[in-house]
Amino acid sequence: MTSGRRVLRNGLAVTVVSLVVVGCGTDPAGLGRSGNPVAPTTMTVAPSTTGPTATVAPSTTGVVDVSGTELTAGLVPFTECDELLRHLRTEATERVGPYGLGGGWFGGPVVMEMATMDVAMAAPAVGMARSMEEGVDYSGTNVQEVGIDEPDILKTDGRRIVVVEDDYLYYVDVSGPAAVLTGSLRLEGHWSRDLLLAGSRAFLIADTHIPGDGDTDVTAPALARLSPPGTWTPLTSVIEVDLSDPANLRIVGVLTVQGRHVSSRVVGGAARVVVVSTPSELPFVYPASPTGEERAERFNREVVAETVLADWMPDFVLESAGTTVAEGSLNACTDVSHPVDFAGFSTLSVLTVPLYEPLAAPATTAVLAEGTTVYAGHENLYVTTNAWVDPEEMEDESRMRWWNDNWDTAVHQFDVTEPTAATYTASGEVPGHLLNQFSLSEHDGYLRVATTTGGPWRFDEDAESMVTVLARNDATLEIVGQSG
Repeated sequence: MTSGRRVLRNGLAVTVVSLVVVGCGTDPAGLGRSGNPVAPTTMTVAPSTTGPTATVAPSTTGVVDVSGTELTAGLVPFTECDELLRHLRTEATERVGPYGLGGGWFGGPVVMEMATMDVAMAAPAVGMARSMEEGVDYSGTNVQEVGIDEPDILKTDGRRIVVVEDDYLYYVDVSGPAAVLTGSLRLEGHWSRDLLLAGSRAFLIADTHIPGDGDTDVTAPALARLSPPGTWTPLTSVIEVDLSDPANLRIVGVLTVQGRHVSSRVVGGAARVVVVSTPSELPFVYPASPTGEERAERFNREVVAETVLADWMPDFVLESAGTTVAEGSLNACTDVSHPVDFAGFSTLSVLTVPLYEPLAAPATTAVLAEGTTVYAGHENLYVTTNAWVDPEEMEDESRMRWWNDNWDTAVHQFDVTEPTAATYTASGEVPGHLLNQFSLSEHDGYLRVATTTGGPWRFDEDAESMVTVLARNDATLEIVGQSG
């Protein structure tokens, strides 16, 4: 079975080599380039004394002290671990029932959708000694914003093509008159379709499975603790591969975290990797019949009261040359914030991974939130959150009508100009719900947000679409214009 699989893989590799030599030359349609930012919508924009204008550059962002400030749609940072644990226990105690926490309905998973990717590669030309230009000599990844790279299954600089497909990485040399498959690498226990290229390094973002269901006889004990036997915990790995010797590709570092990869963007030489982690190991009981609900709820309340931070927060393991070099909680307590309106028990973590340095334990910024959209501009990263809707309320038609009439989306801004961290700066609120990341666009310091009124759970013939423009004023993203 293994040999048959390898034949299939080799066949795939031959297909890759065959396809890449069928060049497209220049890309007159611009499919290999990112599109231009969306043109500003015609609307009335109110003056702002401290926000940016069309002729004045945005004010320099920095760390915002929100202590003593009442935020209606902001993020509140935790000052210590005890405070974080108290918050989680308190919110869980209010919501736990005979069937556990059950999960709130929030309109779907985190959305950071990728644009359709164009993987057509230009054929090597006779004049290969000259410098290659992306979009002219070869096509690159379609991106939402010019200059902000996104993961792809295939990356090239015009002289080499690197392809990831499930659990294999391929290196194709296209510097000569014909494409040559130079090397390949098996990604044991990893499956990826997300690749970033940085000089002589490739960074793969992969779903990870621990061999033996956490059996410490076949995997490192530290890594096994991320997915204990008898549990299912989504794991995401950032894998650093040395490409300096194409015939001998090798993994030099692996960062594995508890959680599901949403997507990533490269800003200022650092990848911002977004991961969502949901607590899945709380030992709740479930009644066999309605007569046991009261007893089950009492037991589940005791479970919540006895939880520790490790029950709620994601962990990580960093390996180098197969040896664990660091492990622990992914987020420092003081790097975690929560929305003013409760948004769930999941943790959305933004990992900062410098691409031109050896893989290390990442700097992180985290938000306690379930459903969000994530968008990255050149200077800022935005995360949206929505209030938690209790599952019981979904059975109450009057309450669902109230939610539909009052549904808002909070928008949180993080400064990503520093390549070592993302810093929370401001928050605002817009009416209605977003469709996906393409509902957000930043231009000249203004954030434009396209929304539809009402909640995201059902079609409303009376719903209206609108574009709201936000500009930063200290710790607030203020509405300075609206059209719809």
